[in-house]
Amino acid sequence: MYITNDLNLLPLITKAHKVISFTPFIKYSAEKIAGNSKSACGLFDGDLLQKYSHSIKTTLLPGTPPDDMNIRTGERVVL
Repeated sequence: MYITNDLNLLPLITKAHKVISFTPFIKYSAEKIAGNSKSACGLFDGDLLQKYSHSIKTTLLPGTPPDDMNIRTGERVVL
């Protein structure tokens, strides 16, 4: 899966997908897609942004951690 807000980046992403970061998309989506205020978007800087990015990467890893998380989430959602 590739996420970008600039089509010119696609050739670079497909060649070096392992070094691409979610952090630019997180900041962009917080402001443009979610419609958060500028002060709320300011929360997505520094340490918080890095922790959030790490949590996203963790959910995309193959194996049992995401599977376990998805099962727990599903069990909580189903009433």
